[in-house]
Amino acid sequence: MNSDKSNAGAEPSDGEAVAAAVRRTLLGYGLTLYRVAALSRVRFPHQPAYHIRQNFYSQLRSGLTPTLPQLLALAEITDSRLWDWLRTFGFSLGDISRFQVTLAR
Repeated sequence: MNSDKSNAGAEPSDGEAVAAAVRRTLLGYGLTLYRVAALSRVRFPHQPAYHIRQNFYSQLRSGLTPTLPQLLALAEITDSRLWDWLRTFGFSLGDISRFQVTLAR
C-alpha cells in the first residue's frame, strides 16, 4: 500500500467511499476480502508485493492506495481488466499519460 500524498487533506469519507466501492466490486464477483487475500497468497506465493492483506479495507479507509502489483492481483483474481480496478481507485487515462511524462524525465 502507498500513502496517497495527492489526497492529503481530503475528507476521511473518501477512503470510506473507496473501501465501500471495492467491497461492492468484490461482492459482485462473489468474493469476500478474506477469500481474495487467501487467493493472492496462493497465486503469488513468492511475491509478497502482490498479496492483498486481510486489513485491506482498513488500509483504504486510512487513505492508503494499493500498489500496482496489488492492482494486478485484483484484476487476475477477479478475471477482470486492470483498467476497471484503476478506475475503481480513481485513476483516469489522463493520470496515466501524466505519469508516463513524469517517468520519461
